[in-house]
Amino acid sequence: MEPNKIRKCTKEKLKLWLRRNKFLALTASRFFVFLHGVLAIRYRFKHIFRNHIAWSSRITGWNSIKIGSNIVIGSGTWININQRNEHFKSMIISDNVFIGRNNFFTVGKNLRIREFCLTASNCSFIGSSHVNVNPMVPYITSGTTETDCIYLGVNCFLGYGAMVIGDVTVGHGSIIGAGCLVRGHIPPFSIVVGNPCKIIRRYCFSQSAWVKVEQSDNIQFPCEEDYLEALKQGFPYILQPLSAAVDFLGDI
Repeated sequence: MEPNKIRKCTKEKLKLWLRRNKFLALTASRFFVFLHGVLAIRYRFKHIFRNHIAWSSRITGWNSIKIGSNIVIGSGTWININQRNEHFKSMIISDNVFIGRNNFFTVGKNLRIREFCLTASNCSFIGSSHVNVNPMVPYITSGTTETDCIYLGVNCFLGYGAMVIGDVTVGHGSIIGAGCLVRGHIPPFSIVVGNPCKIIRRYCFSQSAWVKVEQSDNIQFPCEEDYLEALKQGFPYILQPLSAAVDFLGDI
């Protein structure tokens, strides 16, 4: 039997044994949280000189996330990587990304945020849910799904309370309006509003303007890597607005 399967089997047997005693189960849970919390501090210190990760944020699955440089993760944000594997990075956050306050990420198969992305407060990214095939099993114990992939292209902006659910790609240069519910793929350089969302405008480079969807049939736009290179040349380093993300002393 493979080592990972052996560990999983052992863990399930331990859980089964602990369920027989409420006091032992609670004590073990508290010890588990404390131990892993202390061990995870080393990851925060690893990033302290190149990123700002608010102390009130929470990352479940540090060994399965890859974080670039000049990243801001706002206070109250929770990143939850359900299928954790130190040999595979389920979530990748590229350089110069700002994640606002109280964002929520639940990662299924994988979730990637490309360079220069910006999220406002209370945005959600739901790439995994609890298995619900059998209502006779408590959903809190049923495990989580691991099939959906979420991809945010270069320089996307998500307004307050926007929500991305399921297997979704948001094309580079796109804007997702406040309160939007996104459940399908969004083409590059789109403005999206509503719940459920709809595309209302696309950016036309020949006119240097956002045009109505009905006028955007034949628009041409740069590929993602060319777009990224142009942004890097124009903005080699972003001065992040930390006052919008820090735990305290953020008044101006």
